[in-house]
Amino acid sequence: MSLKTELEAAQQRMDTFVKDIEAKIRALPDNPNIQRKSESPNTFTMSFSELAKGKAGNLSAEHYDYKYQYEQVIKYLFDNTADAYVIAKHLEQVINTGKIVRPDQGTLVLHTEVVKYLNELYTGEPGNQLS
Repeated sequence: MSLKTELEAAQQRMDTFVKDIEAKIRALPDNPNIQRKSESPNTFTMSFSELAKGKAGNLSAEHYDYKYQYEQVIKYLFDNTADAYVIAKHLEQVINTGKIVRPDQGTLVLHTEVVKYLNELYTGEPGNQLS
């Protein structure tokens, strides 16, 4: 097998890996405390009592939109690299810090449940914490 063929096969495996990870992140649970509008899935309602329960006091809509946060995680992980080691390190950083620093949009503080779901996906065990 030629080096060119091996490199093409490696790239195909990486492309498959990226698509698989993206699909797994997108399949993580949505916020059960919001009701998405069917005609506009990026629009949702949430009771004020649920907002008042939040410990962070964050009133930003994007803080409660898990699906939006998952898309931001995907963008952060895959926009700048196709290296599995770097992707893993970036995901560990997101889980450990609970935020994504986006040069073009500022810092996105992730909801604690989003971090929990990402951690469970990464470690493969519910409730397992990174060290």
